Amino acid sequence: MDVKQRILWVDVAKCFGIFAIYLGHYRYSAGNAFGFVFAYHVPLFFLLSGCMESQNPDTSLRTCLKKTLRGIFLPWFVFCLLSVVVYALENDSGLLDMWPMIWKIGKGTLRNTFFAVGLWFLTCLGCTKILFCLIKKLRIKAVIFAVCAGLYLASLTFVDIENPRWLFNADCALYYVFYYGLGYLLFPYINRLLNPQSRGQKLLLAASACLSVAYCAYLFFGRNLYGFLEGSRIGGIVYPIATALTCIWFNFCGAKALEKVPVFQEIGRNTLYLCGSEYLIKTLVNRGCSVLGLTISLPTPLAAFLLTAALLWLANRYLVPVEKKLIVSVAGLFPAAEKPRCSDIENL
Repeated sequence: MDVKQRILWVDVAKCFGIFAIYLGHYRYSAGNAFGFVFAYHVPLFFLLSGCMESQNPDTSLRTCLKKTLRGIFLPWFVFCLLSVVVYALENDSGLLDMWPMIWKIGKGTLRNTFFAVGLWFLTCLGCTKILFCLIKKLRIKAVIFAVCAGLYLASLTFVDIENPRWLFNADCALYYVFYYGLGYLLFPYINRLLNPQSRGQKLLLAASACLSVAYCAYLFFGRNLYGFLEGSRIGGIVYPIATALTCIWFNFCGAKALEKVPVFQEIGRNTLYLCGSEYLIKTLVNRGCSVLGLTISLPTPLAAFLLTAALLWLANRYLVPVEKKLIVSVAGLFPAAEKPRCSDIENL
């Protein structure tokens, strides 16, 4: 897709999402932001991926498989190899140390089992895309929503999304396909509301933005205004969804307000690469500073915010261009396969 054809607020929302992921992985060093971003950052990406799926009229399973293998699993594999090389050099690992890592890669870098913590998301996203490609064949929107909601409810019973057991995080896909489906179904309405034409639409956007800002401010400082929902069985199911969707809307409104900022657009276009690069850039920067006799510390949450912004800029500026060329080169080793274009990956 040409940059001119891109939906800019979507790119900026992706930028906010990858910032939240990098920041959240600093855990308690990020202060109040730690709990705040974990309330929504993963659902945000699945919902945005569903939004972009709504722009793809092709429901062919074969096409979906080809695009997913080329656009997600191939980059994921390259990121795994790069991460293992850096890890081995960082820890002076021997051959016996490599086998457990290779085994974990073979299982699809299950969530919370692999040292490069962000790579689980890529395999889960790939499985979710394939699963939703099958669901999308149902065509009737109400049925699509019902199936996605049903899988979500079922996953609450037999899936531990923090400790998945199925290969390539496929069990997590049952949980996150709900947000993917919501993005697919709601994108036309979301985009219309963020681009209001009438006075009534403008007032609705302003009111909803203000409410989401107020809600997120309370949540950031440790008070969830939806807390009253936790007391009942149904409320307990609705509670995390309502929390995530309100925070996501806050991000969407902010993304629309800042959609003209070029650096946000560029980082948003490269979020898949940046997700795969998190371990790499954090390790390389830490060791590079230590060579110079410098120590990176996070004495305050503000330091975590500033370091996260710096790491994203560095990765986007220096790692991503190299990774793009490397992924295309690796694809060239398989003559029967069509080489991936950068846009196949950037548009996910």
